[in-house]
Amino acid sequence: MQGQCLVACSPPRFSSPLGPHKGKGLSPLHRVFNSPNNQFMNVDQVESLSLPALESLLDDTYDKDDNFMVFSPMKLTGGGEVSTDCYNTLTAVPELLECLTMPNSTRFCAQDQANSVQGSSQMSQESGIYQVGTIATQPLSQQLQQERQQEQEQHLAPRIPPARIQKQQQQQQLHQQNQLQNMHNTLMLPILASEEEQDSGLQLVHLLLACAEAVSKEDYMLARKYLHHLNRVVSPLGDSMQRVAACFTEALSARLAATLTNKPSTSNLKRFNPIPPNNLEILKIYQILYQACPYIKFAHFTANQAIFEAFEAEERVHIIDLDILQGYQWPAFMQALAARPGGAPFLRITGVGPSPESVRETGRCLTELAHSLHVPFEFHPVGEELEDLKPHMFNRRVGEALAVNSVNRLHRVPGNCLGNLLAMIRDQAPNIVTIVEQEASHNGPYFLGRFLEALHYYSAIFDSLDATFPPDSAQRAKVEQHIFAPEIRNIVAQEGPERSMRHERLEKWRKVMEGKGFQGVPLSSNAVTQSKILLGLYSCDGYRLTEDKGCLLLGWQDRSILAASAWRC
Repeated sequence: MQGQCLVACSPPRFSSPLGPHKGKGLSPLHRVFNSPNNQFMNVDQVESLSLPALESLLDDTYDKDDNFMVFSPMKLTGGGEVSTDCYNTLTAVPELLECLTMPNSTRFCAQDQANSVQGSSQMSQESGIYQVGTIATQPLSQQLQQERQQEQEQHLAPRIPPARIQKQQQQQQLHQQNQLQNMHNTLMLPILASEEEQDSGLQLVHLLLACAEAVSKEDYMLARKYLHHLNRVVSPLGDSMQRVAACFTEALSARLAATLTNKPSTSNLKRFNPIPPNNLEILKIYQILYQACPYIKFAHFTANQAIFEAFEAEERVHIIDLDILQGYQWPAFMQALAARPGGAPFLRITGVGPSPESVRETGRCLTELAHSLHVPFEFHPVGEELEDLKPHMFNRRVGEALAVNSVNRLHRVPGNCLGNLLAMIRDQAPNIVTIVEQEASHNGPYFLGRFLEALHYYSAIFDSLDATFPPDSAQRAKVEQHIFAPEIRNIVAQEGPERSMRHERLEKWRKVMEGKGFQGVPLSSNAVTQSKILLGLYSCDGYRLTEDKGCLLLGWQDRSILAASAWRC
């Protein structure tokens, strides 16, 4: 069984809305966080951000009547300057031409020297590009003779009034400027488009961080000023930078509104659950995310492989799923048990969830599936929150091999209850405990640090969604607005018990688990192979798989998103 890989027992290859534009390079948002000018994106220094230039930016953005005006140049905290104005490149274009390699360079020197004018340039109406005349190579005496001849012709020419000369010079200068501007538009437009795109992203990040800093310092008038400007420039329908900025702007607005009114928002009146069990529309959107991106499948398959290997040769096995949801994790696991040499063991699943009705419905579906696969099966529903669990609810039986599974759930357990929950799990003496959590630090003591960490984390997720779904995808918009936007709002807008999205990094979970008497179990090579096969099913090439001391991390580009680990007593 150690040599068996569960992905071979998973359902057939799924369809994914991937097109030829997928697997692209860094999106505008990802380039913002990796820009060499982005010196302020240091989490360790975020609590002492200094962004005074943004105050002058906002002062210059509105006139006395609060009308929107053009951006003024914005100084970056790490040096440099960002401006949305189109700078004057007319004087820089000749220097650019000197080092610019044109595609048809032979056309610059193949002209008959007899018909070319020394140092001249003319516009080719056929090609629309500049043709620079050949530099003369005549002897110096010939050049002097030509200069004397030109001087004599000028002396013989009729005298022109000074006013007319000045007018002609102005017209000639204007004509040259127009020609240079046309050349600038032709040659520089792709470069400027990329720079302006990145500059716009940098400005959005600066504004978001400045607004968050104002909120953390309780400078609410300045924060409202930043929010007023952000609401003018962000859009939930733009690129990934615009969309994630819109989510964080809305979250900052909610935090500021709750602070100023001193009243909790309506979302505070009940416990936050990112996947409400009784909301069919949200469950459909969750299924879209499950099918389109590898994040949830990675969590399920990696945990299943560790449990499958821990149950080798066991005849009665019991899994406690701390967040059963719709039970998407277990069909592939049942298929693997059904294919086990010698037949499937007796399988019992205890499903935990906040809604008893939803948990029972999930159990009914899993029971039907197990019957069709000829897997002896029993389902035990527990409709409780994790902090309210009691040992007898696990219904532990003698002679059963036990696994406890938690996918993206432990971070929502309040800190004063987490220790008791883990101690209770340890007392059940499980063969293995599998944990998958978001690889992010959203539980720090300082708001500004959490804000920056969340901005970086969800930026990577929005980038991956941008590369996965077609442009203007309605499904992507639903996933962002109904799955991730509420998480962002909870992290940014809420405090106290209402802030339940308290993600921690893998290193922190190591300390927590070891502190409760658990030891790490390295994930096997089969788990690594399985994850690589899974990522191979997706056309996007931005997903990254890394190993860390026996754990597996799935990320997008250079940012880890999920961390999977296994433990035993």
